[in-house]
Amino acid sequence: MYNLTAEDLKESSHEIIINITRRREVPVVGCQYGMDYDRTWYRNTAPSDANWVCDKELYVTNSFAFGRVGDVLGTLIMGQLGDIIGRKPVFLLSLAVVVIGRSVAVFCIEIFPVFALLSLLANSCANAVFQSPLAIGMEVSSSSLHARINGVQYIGWTLGISVLPFIAWMCGDWRLLILLTTLPSGLFLLLHRIVPESPRWLAAKDRPEEARKVLKSIAKVNKRELPADCMEKLRHIAEVSRKQKCYGMISLFSSKRLAIRTMLLMVCWIVTSVSYDVIIINVSTLSGNPYLNFFYQSVVELPGYVLGMWITEKLGRRWMHVAFLSLKAIFCFCVITLMSYYEENWWSIVLVMFAKLCVSLNFYIIYLQSLEVYPTCLRQTGTSAGLIMASIFGVIAPFIVYMGVTIDKRYPFATIAGLGIIGAVTASFLPETLDQQLPETLEEAKAFGKDQKYWSIVTKFGESAAKTNGVELEEFPSKRESNQHIIS
Repeated sequence: MYNLTAEDLKESSHEIIINITRRREVPVVGCQYGMDYDRTWYRNTAPSDANWVCDKELYVTNSFAFGRVGDVLGTLIMGQLGDIIGRKPVFLLSLAVVVIGRSVAVFCIEIFPVFALLSLLANSCANAVFQSPLAIGMEVSSSSLHARINGVQYIGWTLGISVLPFIAWMCGDWRLLILLTTLPSGLFLLLHRIVPESPRWLAAKDRPEEARKVLKSIAKVNKRELPADCMEKLRHIAEVSRKQKCYGMISLFSSKRLAIRTMLLMVCWIVTSVSYDVIIINVSTLSGNPYLNFFYQSVVELPGYVLGMWITEKLGRRWMHVAFLSLKAIFCFCVITLMSYYEENWWSIVLVMFAKLCVSLNFYIIYLQSLEVYPTCLRQTGTSAGLIMASIFGVIAPFIVYMGVTIDKRYPFATIAGLGIIGAVTASFLPETLDQQLPETLEEAKAFGKDQKYWSIVTKFGESAAKTNGVELEEFPSKRESNQHIIS
């Protein structure tokens, strides 16, 4: 509110108007009569409950940014802990932090520093909750099933975010929404006994007896018997692992080839994560029902992941990654063109959905590539390195959306299109992992992809993924010649 009286307006109205419109020299004061919010779609939100408007308008954007800072710190710590203390302990610890942090945060909205700190804490372990069980799934299966396991986890993610807008629509209250979508996760803490530790990780950490117990439990469930030479093979894995030295993220840059590959993966993670966040946050700026818009963007991921499982098994990871990054850029350029000539157009929503489909496929493929190009001792650390960079640059996503709201609504889509082009060029230099002998040791990881040609394409049409009904121990060459073994 302009700090003026009726007398001020009467005496020098012309001069005051000039000051307001041009020089903005008239003093202002905060609103003195309260706020009235548009409740067409939302009954209560965090901004409406805490009055995050006017001089506090950036609190909304900053809350997203604090969450991203938490992603960076948590992924850095939890990612390396996963390779040091195990996948299962990190999963359970992360789950407890997320549940407690989010549940307590809803009662601290009036004190923004406390709310921001709790948001940071809760988000710090969110990636590990998703990443740890996926690493376990990959490490108890053969490489031919990696795409399928990755797809199953992403399908679970898609079903969750597809249901989310309807829960929010029925609740109408942001506190109830967070509690309803957070507290059920705590049930997994009560079911910790059915979550196995990765036997591959146990063997690599020179704990073959514990690895054998996990394998025996898996065999029992599947009504199978362990191979007679199981312990011999596990001890061999432990012996080979003792000879290699891994020093966390430093080892990702222990050779020129591995360092370049790590940086390429980081760029792809940044491109995909920022694009995903911008599309998700920007949903409120689209015309129509925001709940249905969010649902459309979410449910479109389901066919994306099903397509991802099939297409990455038939046409490989690398060029499919490049193709969908390029398609994302094309769809965004089309959205920009429509927005330049039409204020509101349902075609824009359709094109945004297709862009979201491409982003989802990018996420699916980059996760799969990251888990396959790194060896066991660096698998979670390497994937976390990409997630850390994605989280660092993800801090700018809410500010990109903010620019779209306050300056030009085409900015977010121009950013996504530009990132898509950068990502497509970068992804083309990553090695193909389909139907390849995947690295199990740090030395193998340093040499992986060395013999691949840039324009080479791997296809597997007419072939089906291998099936397994239980525990199998397959041999693999440690240095392409020696007798090492892989648990699948």
